[in-house]
This record gives sequence, C-alpha cells and structure tokens, in this order.
Amino acid sequence: MVFANHAPMTLSHEYPETIDANPRLSILLVDDNELILKALARQLRDQTIDKASDIQSAIEILRARRVDMVVTDYSMPSGDGVALLELVRRVFPRVTRVLMSSAPPPALNELIEGGVVQHFMAKPLRHHPLSEHLVAVNRQIPRRGMRPVTVELGAAQQATHGPN
Repeated sequence: MVFANHAPMTLSHEYPETIDANPRLSILLVDDNELILKALARQLRDQTIDKASDIQSAIEILRARRVDMVVTDYSMPSGDGVALLELVRRVFPRVTRVLMSSAPPPALNELIEGGVVQHFMAKPLRHHPLSEHLVAVNRQIPRRGMRPVTVELGAAQQATHGPN
C-alpha cells in the first residue's frame, strides 16, 4: 500500500539510546475495532497511550508526537498494519514495531527477516499483564543495529505453523 495522500515525513522527535529501568512507554495502538482499542488501552493504563482506528490517523499521530512503540492490527479496512509498520521502519526506525492478528500473515517470516515486524502477538491476546509484556519486548530490542524479533503464536496457530 502506498501512502500517497500525505507529505513526506521527517523525524523530528528525539529517541533515547537507552531505556530507563522503569519506563513509561508511549504506545500507539492501531485497530479498526473500537472495542479492542478500548480493552487494550485499559490493560495498558500505566503507559502513555494513543489510539488510532485507521492508518491515516496513525500517521497523523506519528507526525505529531514521539512514540516508543506501535502495536497494530494486521487487517483493517483502511489498509494493512504491515504497510504501516513498513512506513514506521523507514521513517521512525527506533520505534518498536508490533503486529497483532488472529492469524499470522502469510509472509510473517519474510517480514521478520526484513525487520518490518519485530514482535508478533496472536489474538486473542493472552498476556497478563500486557503492559509488563510490552515493556519487556521493548527492552529486548536494542536501539541500534540489528533488532531481535519474537513471535508468539496461539495454540491454534502452533498446530498449523509449528512452534516458534
């Protein structure tokens, strides 16, 4: 997906080289389902949360303020989350990129190898507490150089796709 309706973006936000011991992350949640956005925001209430229900709104938030992590749904009417994460990787390479979906996208391995997706979470999300899980994911990803990737598949996906 090409984002033709917006001007080129420049990085105007400062991103730290290291992560604080007790960080309060700025997380952008992107999902077309308002109920999921509300549920995720409630679980992440100890973090700074922005919500977007479509790709264009997510881009506007990224332009307006510093974000540490983008957690996006894969399939949305306004476009897929992978296209958003590709844009984030190019323009905001220090932002941690998390994809969530009820089923892994067909090219998940290529997306991981290409550095577009750094962490995959299968829906329904089963991380309790989710906030601690995402802080741990963010800590595992260095701010420079190669970025490790983690993939978490639910039981149904493991039966189909095998273990991590």
